[in-house]
Amino acid sequence: MTFLLSIEGYAQTGIKVSGKVSDAKGQGIPGVSVKVKGGKTGALTDASGSYTVTAPNAQSILQFSFIGFDPQEFTVGTKTEINVTLAETQNELEQVVVVGYGTSKKKDLTGAISSISKESLNLGGVTSNVAQAIQGRASGVQVSQASSAPGGSTLIRIRGGNSIKSTNEPLYVVDGFITDNGKDIAPSDIEDIQILKDASATAIYGSRGANGVVMITTKRGKAGKSVVELESYYGTQRIKEKPELMNATDYKAIANAKALEQGNPPEYTAADLASTTNTDWFSLTTRNATVQSHNLSITGGNEDTRISISGNYFGQIGALKKTDFNRLLRSFQHRS
Repeated sequence: MTFLLSIEGYAQTGIKVSGKVSDAKGQGIPGVSVKVKGGKTGALTDASGSYTVTAPNAQSILQFSFIGFDPQEFTVGTKTEINVTLAETQNELEQVVVVGYGTSKKKDLTGAISSISKESLNLGGVTSNVAQAIQGRASGVQVSQASSAPGGSTLIRIRGGNSIKSTNEPLYVVDGFITDNGKDIAPSDIEDIQILKDASATAIYGSRGANGVVMITTKRGKAGKSVVELESYYGTQRIKEKPELMNATDYKAIANAKALEQGNPPEYTAADLASTTNTDWFSLTTRNATVQSHNLSITGGNEDTRISISGNYFGQIGALKKTDFNRLLRSFQHRS
């Protein structure tokens, strides 16, 4: 009887395991959960990262977990001391958006926000500015062409017009700075665009954000190997359908017939009607056009300094003569 009781007492005592939980720099992590897998036994690390826990047997598995770190598991075996190093979680943040002067997860927001990533900016054709890049890619945002000429201005309206006499253009914020030239940035230099469409924009920026806010984050250098990127395209444009026009002789005859019908003298004399001069003004003023864009960027740096240099050339020869457009943009960023 005495022998059996001593065995039972040993089984309940188990294996006492202690150790320290540290991060990659060797600093102790307080509050780490140390739990016996499948059981109710567990403990938390103290201020220095140390812990002590009792495992039922050598086959027990200890689980180490803490917010922001990858969990780990260890089998006890014959060890009475287990020191653990937890690695920081490297999972990509889901849908992080820029809001005012900070960032937040999109799922945590209650305001109306549209996000456009860099992968979507140049889809579907030639885009020479930010307004054209976001056209048709954000709900509640209307983009219209004020002029069809190359380089013509575009209008952005977020949830319609809000003012009769004042401007209805949204506020542009580039890398945290308010600017009047936000929509002229080359799309190839943009990392992402966030559009604030409701009253939350007014709460952050006051009356300046009453028409909505377009927040632009440009590309920046990253620590590690230097990266050189070249984006280039060249295309042609032509007038799809040329209108059918009457010649000069027919035009003069119809003009005289109309004048006679209205009781007026003829507009053209017999000498005018005998003239064979016939100028095709449409063909003389139009042509096949070309459009091209070239962007060269260099990014790189280390943990202390990051550099981004880019240059963009956009050129468009208009289908209507004397309407050519050329633009050269340069950008330099230095962050330390």
